[in-house]
Amino acid sequence: MIKEEIYHNCQEHIQGEHVLCIQDTSEINYTAHRGRFDTSDSDVGPVVNNSNIGFFVHPMLVVDPVSRMPLGYSHVKIWNRRNDKVDKKSRNYPLQPIEEKESFRWIEVTLESLKSLPQGVKQTVIADRESNI
Repeated sequence: MIKEEIYHNCQEHIQGEHVLCIQDTSEINYTAHRGRFDTSDSDVGPVVNNSNIGFFVHPMLVVDPVSRMPLGYSHVKIWNRRNDKVDKKSRNYPLQPIEEKESFRWIEVTLESLKSLPQGVKQTVIADRESNI
């Protein structure tokens, strides 16, 4: 699979004892191309205000802190919302387990990244304030 090869290449580029692991979410918005997608396509779904279509990407970029050079990606989460997703109020969002929330991506990508990087390499995870869950 492509993602596993990306993770393997990242591992091979790590030379030092410490890496920076930078994560954030990007939205891929295909609303301008709505007519090119079948409405039953499970690979795209609502984004932004739930009237646009696309998907989300949440990668963990690994950077050498000394040279400041990117070494690759240790994990990439790709997902989309479902068209029939129930709103937060109906789901009783505050009581939902963290694993069922989109914000779990911050934890999931960090944990998966830990698994894919070489043993003994110190990692400093960097994320924006949205990761403060």
